[in-house]
Amino acid sequence: MPYSKGEKECRKAYEEYERRYEVTKHVPDAIWDFPYIRPEKPRGIKNIANYGLTKSRRKFPYYSDEFIRKMEALGREDIPSKEYLDFVQQEWDRRINGFFFFNGDNLEYITGHHYCTLQYWKMPVTKKVNGIKRKGRHNPDFIDMQRDVFYAVDYARKDDTSAGVCYVGFRRSGKTAIALATGYWDSTENPESVFAIVSKSEDDARKQFKKLVDSWKHVPLWFKPLDTEETTQTRRLFFGEKKQRGKSREDRVYQDVLNSVIYAENSKEEALDGEYVSYVFQDELGKSPRTLDVEERWKITREALFDGSDVIGKAILTSTVEDQNKYGAAFFKNIVDASDPTNRLPNGLTHSYLYRLFFPAYYGFRGEDGKKKVSFVDDWGYTDIKASKAYQQRMYDSQKGDALLSYRRKYPMSINDCWMTSDAKNNFSTQKLIEQKIWNDGANGTNWVRGNFMWKQGRRWTEVDFYPDPQGRWYVCWQPNEHDRNRFDIYQGTQKRPTRSDCYTGIDPFSHGKVVDESQGSNGAAITILKPSRDGMKEEQVVCFYDYRQTDPNAQVEDMIMQCVYYSSPALIESNVSFVLNSFQDKGYYGYCEMNPLETRQEIIRKAKKGYPTTSRENVENLISGVTSYILDRVGNDEGGECGTFPKQIIKQCLEFNPEKRGPYDLVMALGLAVIMTRHEKKTTKINWDFNDWIPRADSKVYDRIRLGVPKGAIA
Repeated sequence: MPYSKGEKECRKAYEEYERRYEVTKHVPDAIWDFPYIRPEKPRGIKNIANYGLTKSRRKFPYYSDEFIRKMEALGREDIPSKEYLDFVQQEWDRRINGFFFFNGDNLEYITGHHYCTLQYWKMPVTKKVNGIKRKGRHNPDFIDMQRDVFYAVDYARKDDTSAGVCYVGFRRSGKTAIALATGYWDSTENPESVFAIVSKSEDDARKQFKKLVDSWKHVPLWFKPLDTEETTQTRRLFFGEKKQRGKSREDRVYQDVLNSVIYAENSKEEALDGEYVSYVFQDELGKSPRTLDVEERWKITREALFDGSDVIGKAILTSTVEDQNKYGAAFFKNIVDASDPTNRLPNGLTHSYLYRLFFPAYYGFRGEDGKKKVSFVDDWGYTDIKASKAYQQRMYDSQKGDALLSYRRKYPMSINDCWMTSDAKNNFSTQKLIEQKIWNDGANGTNWVRGNFMWKQGRRWTEVDFYPDPQGRWYVCWQPNEHDRNRFDIYQGTQKRPTRSDCYTGIDPFSHGKVVDESQGSNGAAITILKPSRDGMKEEQVVCFYDYRQTDPNAQVEDMIMQCVYYSSPALIESNVSFVLNSFQDKGYYGYCEMNPLETRQEIIRKAKKGYPTTSRENVENLISGVTSYILDRVGNDEGGECGTFPKQIIKQCLEFNPEKRGPYDLVMALGLAVIMTRHEKKTTKINWDFNDWIPRADSKVYDRIRLGVPKGAIA
């Protein structure tokens, strides 16, 4: 017999099923660093749930309340029937191994804990009742984003080099319900389990515990272990022997019990110090009081998940983020940053012991487009990313100032949105930076090309070319024409100096001394600003930047020399690291190095001491002031509503910049140096010109100098 339409669609979905799933391929702003390898698809296609049904009926197959009550009645009989035993065995198999079902046009696999949560974990869910949306206790809907959260949690749960997941989510994304449900399934699968719930305060932890108890009351008996039958508790649920009051020890009947416990803990840093815990849920770390160091609390808590070097428990840390000036979000950010799996300790764990997870607010965001009356999540639980993203962008565009910052933190479209703050210590215009970020994210954003500068034909210390490379150390958005590249002449017999001043470069090197924590160390940074307007570009635009940490200090200096040579650019170099200035001189490029144009002390000017020292508070304040004015003048929307070239990497550092701890903000420092040079360039004054200053070279523009009566060492 020929296949029906529903069967054909299912067979197509069956053939298209892929085991390897990478969420970042279709949600580029998501952060999850591992592919999830799903099980092989079942061999018998007809045995997969929903096979052959029409598309409108191919959804997650919930059991009806009547069916649940029927099966529970069978389970309470003195001798359970085969029907009941077979059903329970099937459900436990799904709980342990996961579940396949045809969903719309796809063959879906969900983890066992996701299956149990959809099927049995009733909680407040928004549904339409009599045409009106109301919240009531229902089964949760299948949503693609939540499927991916369960994938991530399952991955970390099975990984011996991870203590769990640090999950940054948007409001109402279901993160709390997922963490509570997962903790329940974990704790009731294994005897002697200890599940601790921690939040920003003890009262909040009790509220989360109550949510768990309210859902647990509706769990059917085949997934509800024996407990003490004390269902009104506010902070502890114990799956142990029921108290047998009034009976002698000889008359008591003992049963097999889990002896597992779920409880709410206080929020203090040392709350779980010295305890054993098999599962920890820490909620709302990014909204905790500033007086509560959640980073230190986690460092203490995580030891409860280890036996020596063996990981014997797991954790989920979740939160949305609020203003770091009012809440302890900075501590939470440190945990997230330390959860990068590309930076691991010798024992194989990340610095936080966790894996990071973030989903943007346009993925899994429920609601309806008010203009088109189209749901952002369709009937099968799949997100219309384009429509949802456009909605969030309109919300961003409609707000300004602190209101915009608050909304972006609650509904971030990238991880950087979570950390936006109106920090009083940071004088940079947040509004301007956000305007620029929105511009960059849009269709008109500047295209930055990543690549490397290299010596022409491999001949070092001559001329430089730029070569695109997706792994390159530089980002470039504008290049000078051939005539203006590699333009230099020779003075004092051996030293090169640029013969152009269209560009200025600020260089913030880093010390190659020992760094206690490499993850907290700074990079070497160099930023080139195009001073005059060229090729339709605005005045004073960033056209090239470098933010990299070379292990060899000589390689770092060579990188910075190549950038200056290519752009024929003088450079103002932070002089605290004297090695860089000395190396420029040793390599014959001392003429590219400039003096501090703000210097007024005659003794320093007479010594022609080059570079910009940041040892004085005044110099640091001048540098920060330069960045502040530059952002106001050149970043964000102009009167015509357009923006210039200011890349996201510099925006990120500007938004997070702390003037008291400048080490990690190398791009901000380099920008400040470039701005100082661009806006305060001085004409070189030389008292004693020597004869060689007036001798023409064949490859220099000496005729213009002779016509103007200016020595070649002077900047006209």
